[in-house]
Amino acid sequence: MLRCGKLHNDQDMGPGGTKSRRDGLFVFLIACLSAVGVLLLLPYRVDDAFIYFRYAEHVAAGHGLSFNIGEEAIEGFSSPVWTALLSLAVAVVGAKALSHVGLGLVLLAMCALVLRREARNSEAPGHAVVTAFALLLCPPMIFYAGTGMETPLFALVVLVFTAAVADRALLW
Repeated sequence: MLRCGKLHNDQDMGPGGTKSRRDGLFVFLIACLSAVGVLLLLPYRVDDAFIYFRYAEHVAAGHGLSFNIGEEAIEGFSSPVWTALLSLAVAVVGAKALSHVGLGLVLLAMCALVLRREARNSEAPGHAVVTAFALLLCPPMIFYAGTGMETPLFALVVLVFTAAVADRALLW
């Protein structure tokens, strides 16, 4: 990969990419620690999350995008993408509490992986684990990953867009 005028190899130094596996294991362990933090915060919810839960339950049950069953469809939520993802998760898992926590943790882990990839490909590859570590132990990210709000989704979209711009994958 050509970045900043230098040729970078996607393989880390060491036999068989052991540094890469070790970094990945470290990020995974930190993600598990974040999951414990989310589970400890499980009783706490942001009140707006219940709006998403209600819509997700109704969509998953086949009642459409209505806040109350039998009423006309109305957009009473602020993130259509999050509502769709949460509805899909509720339809698959069947329990709103497990759905939003699982979805939040998956998105938080994906954010860490994007950060790790970008840091590894930068001119300071030693920061790969530190950046993922910082995100996964950031109290607001841990909190919002388990509350049912779209914060981890928004963070992932911003990180992927930023990575795409940095990789010059997006042409203006």
